[in-house]
Amino acid sequence: MSGCMEFMCWSPKACEIYLEITGKSPTSPCPTRWNSYYDCITDILKVQEIINEVLRKLGLAVLKEIEVQFLIEYINTSKPISEAIRSLEGDKETFYGCLQPELYRMHKMLDLLKQENPVYCGGLIDIIKESIQNRFEKYNLHDTRAKDSILAAVSYTFFKLKWVPRAEKEYVKELFIAELRRFKQEDFKSAHPQTSTLKKKQKSESYYMFNDSDSSTTSTDGNSSTCTDLEALQYLRDEDTSLNILNTYPTIKKVFLRYNTCLPSSAPVERLFSYGELKNGSDGGPAPRGPRRDDVTASSKRVATFREKTTGQIGIAVPLKLYVSM
Repeated sequence: MSGCMEFMCWSPKACEIYLEITGKSPTSPCPTRWNSYYDCITDILKVQEIINEVLRKLGLAVLKEIEVQFLIEYINTSKPISEAIRSLEGDKETFYGCLQPELYRMHKMLDLLKQENPVYCGGLIDIIKESIQNRFEKYNLHDTRAKDSILAAVSYTFFKLKWVPRAEKEYVKELFIAELRRFKQEDFKSAHPQTSTLKKKQKSESYYMFNDSDSSTTSTDGNSSTCTDLEALQYLRDEDTSLNILNTYPTIKKVFLRYNTCLPSSAPVERLFSYGELKNGSDGGPAPRGPRRDDVTASSKRVATFREKTTGQIGIAVPLKLYVSM
């Protein structure tokens, strides 16, 4: 691995040689990108037949066959984590409900890799599994701290109960139905607040020792629970996985919004401020000289440029707060 690090730190001259021989530009690890190291080794393996020619021309030690095999096993072992990171760091349709299914997917893939009896990375698989278990201990299904993540996953229409192990499906389904009942009871209480008259009536009923089964309140609660259970069962059987079906299940929609609403990703903002035209000219050269811009003008210019790039519409450099309100 140290040898890989040595030739992945490309100099400008080395980049030219790499491009000339392989026909593609090299990539280098970036400490601010989680998957950059994985991506760099993947790119090297894509040109493994001619990578030694590049190394010879650079005066570096060539890769032996055993080293190439190790890199292949290393990439296969790291792939579940890399794919999970790439999935969870997305800025579209990425919710808290994606976490639990991703954790179970990683465990399944690592178990399958272990069954293949890898020559070099068998111990690494065990270390990764142990690290995931320790880091995400609170997300075990029967841990009380995992309740929010479970409800977020089940209320997400794409997953429902598909990700749950067969032995745990009944437990997770009961947990989901219990949460729906709680939401339904909260809605009923907010729609029918108890007044002083109702309290007096309840006291009078208790004085005469009416049976619980004759109480209208108990009957209403029973009907509400039955409707909630029916809504949950219909939702779990529904084969539609689009978010639009949540409009058909109002209580489940509330659960989804409660547990899957998260902070927005910073990716769109990073892209917004990454346009080089604000710093450099359109040809990559220095920016044309002009009057010094204040923060508001610069921000509005970024938004206008972003709008033109993404929608094709020519933006007007209005103050940022006005543009956002539009």
